[in-house]
Amino acid sequence: MNPTPDGKMPGESRSSPREIQNYLGRISGPLLDRIDLHVEAPPVKFREMTSSGTGETSAQIRDRVVAARQIQLARFKGKPKITCNARMGPKELKAFCELDEPTKELLKMAMTD
Repeated sequence: MNPTPDGKMPGESRSSPREIQNYLGRISGPLLDRIDLHVEAPPVKFREMTSSGTGETSAQIRDRVVAARQIQLARFKGKPKITCNARMGPKELKAFCELDEPTKELLKMAMTD
């Protein structure tokens, strides 16, 4: 579904806030309750998409991944069942991924809104 009746982002749309709200209100509440993830995908400018600028090479990306894996192996030294972040349980998450207050507030807002 488009974010506005004319298919543009709310900041670019010529629709009034009331028109946008009415448009979005066409989706029933019970259906929205079943959608866990809402992702806003902003448009990509043609110039950015077709530019000849190059990003990282595969070798550079591989080097970063290998370095990250080495950090994870060092972090979980002495825990043979945990070899990477993906294998952490609740105990490790609390130990290694403590959230600061601004992040907790953002998470709280995202969960309540």
